[in-house]
Amino acid sequence: MADIKLEKYIPNPNAARIIMRSPMMASKVKRDAEKIRARAASMFGAKNYGVKVKTQKVAVKAYVYTGDRYAMRSNALHNTLKKAKGG
Repeated sequence: MADIKLEKYIPNPNAARIIMRSPMMASKVKRDAEKIRARAASMFGAKNYGVKVKTQKVAVKAYVYTGDRYAMRSNALHNTLKKAKGG
């Protein structure tokens, strides 16, 4: 029988960080944040919500924010962003 030599698998300790900071992950996070922004904009008459995507040290994060005073007030009164997120 042929002598088969198996190599030991050594995982990359930075693999998760590389995946979580990838452009593909950034587009998925932005898509999900845009859905939340659209839901928030459809509630209680306030339309000015925005999305900001940041690549941080470990992962890509998206923030949905209020864009004007009317949206801030609506969010404070009705918890619009929390409801749009589903929580």
